[in-house]
Amino acid sequence: MAMERTPGDRIRRRSAWLAAVGVATTLAALLPFTPLGPTASAEDQLATQTTSDEVRLVVDDPGAALMAAQDPDVDLARLTPELGVITTSPENVEDAAEAALSAGATTVEPDVEVELASFIPTDPGWTAWWGARQLRLEDAWPTTLGSGAVDIAIVDTGINLVPELAGRVLPGWSAFADQPSTLDGSSSLHGTKAAMVAAGAVNNGTGASGACPQCDVIPLKVFRAGSNTANLSDVATAITWATANGAEIINLSLAGPQTLTTLTNAVAAARAAGIVVVAAAGNNGFNSDCSNPIASPCITTPNYPASTPGVIGVAGRDQWSGLAGGSSRGPNVDLAAAYTNVVAGTTFGGFLNYSGTSSASPLVAGTIGLFRTIDPTATPDQIDSYLQISSPMPNPTINVAWGELNAVTFLALANASWPPAPFTDVVRPSFYATAVDWGWNEGVVNGTSATLFSPDETISRAMGITFLWRLAGSPTPTIANPFVDVPAGAYYRNAATWGFEEGITNGQGGLNTFDPGGVFNRSQAMTMIWRFNGAAAPSGANPFIDVSSTAWYVDAVTWGYEQGITNGIGGSNVFAPELPIPRSQDVTMLWRSVGSPTAP
Repeated sequence: MAMERTPGDRIRRRSAWLAAVGVATTLAALLPFTPLGPTASAEDQLATQTTSDEVRLVVDDPGAALMAAQDPDVDLARLTPELGVITTSPENVEDAAEAALSAGATTVEPDVEVELASFIPTDPGWTAWWGARQLRLEDAWPTTLGSGAVDIAIVDTGINLVPELAGRVLPGWSAFADQPSTLDGSSSLHGTKAAMVAAGAVNNGTGASGACPQCDVIPLKVFRAGSNTANLSDVATAITWATANGAEIINLSLAGPQTLTTLTNAVAAARAAGIVVVAAAGNNGFNSDCSNPIASPCITTPNYPASTPGVIGVAGRDQWSGLAGGSSRGPNVDLAAAYTNVVAGTTFGGFLNYSGTSSASPLVAGTIGLFRTIDPTATPDQIDSYLQISSPMPNPTINVAWGELNAVTFLALANASWPPAPFTDVVRPSFYATAVDWGWNEGVVNGTSATLFSPDETISRAMGITFLWRLAGSPTPTIANPFVDVPAGAYYRNAATWGFEEGITNGQGGLNTFDPGGVFNRSQAMTMIWRFNGAAAPSGANPFIDVSSTAWYVDAVTWGYEQGITNGIGGSNVFAPELPIPRSQDVTMLWRSVGSPTAP
């Protein structure tokens, strides 16, 4: 027969629990819960937040949250200790709040939801422009809308002075003495549309905006009026003109199967001058067998200038899960971006679709314009690297070298202090991102693959001592390996031997076994760093409630706190010494131990 729990039962059980963990409590400790209304009871206050199957409670002291999670009266769904967040059922909210307050928290508050700080345009074509949402432009625009200091050269059919580009079309150049005007001479207004995708205005009541709505554009006309073909030598000359006349980025929405040395030289000179060159990969997808791109990846014939060394070649992404059927693709193509974009109607107003890799290319060029606004000193090589790192490959049908452009992750790399590590799973910004960049550049850590760091994966003792050994410069030990379980040829053999020689590790329990595959926890990691730095005695008291004064690691952890190497779990008074340490935390501790360098 079930027993009904009374408030007295709850207080008695909680008092016993608190006594067991050495925390004093009084009824007054239950009072400071932040009220939602002047006369509402705690239960009434919380009831307004209990309309779902789970409720998140935010505790101002993560240590109190950790102890509350162990209270027998708390029906715990999840605990996020570093944030001090308890997730429980609606019926258990009051008990969980009381437990946290009794454990020393000052306030416990129901979590609240916020919306993305997105910039949502009011232009009529915005809702139809799926490519912008795929690129995450609305989440990137709160960072910047671009700048008139960034000029994007559009090598194309010319540019008309349409409202979408009002006041932002700079003087340009025409390849034809008998057609000196740089206005668009094509019936499709190909160059004007490319310019609008790159830099169309936002919130002006027409079209759908461009990627960099405050960037300027430069018209460079290489197609004669009424012609769909251009001479590659004229394209090379246009690139040279743009290089000499202040362009930051050059867009080439044109493609052909042959190239010229003069084109290669013009691109090389542009990059040497700090200019990023972007080009359409071409629309040869329908000319190849792409019926089963996963089983047999489709590779189209390379086109130029997209395949010219130093040019960022852009394929077209469809609305669903892969590349657009018509897009060229293969390892000679770098990035994917939306194949179809929305631009302002050029004759009758409104908006219309503009499709092809000719449309995808200026979308990339405009996004690079956003980046250049934030980080004007980034070199073309750095931008190439940042694009590779920040562009995910969502599935095998996106058959390009780097991946699919993501404006948010790309812009997060602007003004990077260290050259970013080539790992696509490093969250930017995050507490560990700079530490990973430092560790990778300094040879302290590698990835778990060429493109993955696996920040949440815990590490073994072999990895832990190896990271520290690399930090020391990978010295050759002068003694024989003392451990019976460290075989010859193991990647960590020198590291473990060096660690024993330097007094950093004495094996597992002081024996002649190292236990290389064993769990490497936070207390071990901190102790090895402390010993590596001379094992100095700390000057203050141990700040962590879960580190005993008699623990073998107490001095190491206290010293680490004083040196700013660790501040506990989420900045709390809880260290969690037995918690296996993830790769992200270990490399961050190592980085902090050398002063948290922010640049080479």
